[in-house]
Amino acid sequence: MKQARWVCFIIMVSLLLPGVSSAGRSNWALNMVSGVVYIAGFEYNYDQNIYMTRHNALQRKFGFNNLYDKLAAPVGMAIDVEPIRFEFEGQKYMVELWKGQYYSSIGAEIGFYVGTELNIYGDAHYRCANPDEELDIAFTLENDETQEYAVSGRHWWLTGFKPGVFGRPEDLVLKNLEIIFKSEAMAEAFEHELYRLGYDGTIDDVWRDGDTVGFIFSTPKTEQPWEPDQMEVVLRANRGLVDVLKRFQWAFDLEDFSPESIAEVIDKRFWSGMYLFFKFRKTF
Repeated sequence: MKQARWVCFIIMVSLLLPGVSSAGRSNWALNMVSGVVYIAGFEYNYDQNIYMTRHNALQRKFGFNNLYDKLAAPVGMAIDVEPIRFEFEGQKYMVELWKGQYYSSIGAEIGFYVGTELNIYGDAHYRCANPDEELDIAFTLENDETQEYAVSGRHWWLTGFKPGVFGRPEDLVLKNLEIIFKSEAMAEAFEHELYRLGYDGTIDDVWRDGDTVGFIFSTPKTEQPWEPDQMEVVLRANRGLVDVLKRFQWAFDLEDFSPESIAEVIDKRFWSGMYLFFKFRKTF
């Protein structure tokens, strides 16, 4: 009898839930999705339907070393990497570029790091640039000659990730890439390293104007940390993830992949599903 009373109570609550403020339920779902995005270190750009890195992302505390690049393919990311290390006034710096398929999203990144005395598994460790060290960075991501998005801003890690789109790393190109350094001499040191790596003023459109350096990132000049066959395996898996995400978008009539759209799906499908479950249970 006690169990029956609990069942009746749950059914009554379920029947009443659709009449409870939908705004309250939506806020719950939105807060949950937004919280996950925030903890992951990202924010949504509504103008271009992409996710970007927050300035105070948790990743900022960990710095960077080549170990992360070595782990990219094994954990499911098919990306080109380009670490550009240079020295200026006795301090080591690194600008690293990435582009490729990040699971079910295409994306690109430019990070600015400052050298430390640490070595992790034989690789030099860099800390993320402090707020007063950040650089003004801008780039446009093209996918097989189609522009996907353009981002800019003062940052230590400028990124853009577009869900539901597939692109092979070799088909992705960072154009209109500009970095404004702290001084003309610092920009010159970076430019010198570009040429040393094999960048060409004509093919890669390398140029410098005072403290600003621009170039195109298409084919990496540095040795990649994984083999081409590894890349192909990961790309096949990620193409499948993109297809799944597209089917999900179609099935739930998602306008985009913003936290609000995802929260709306969770809100409607979760609560209506609970309601129908208890209705069928009562009926049968």
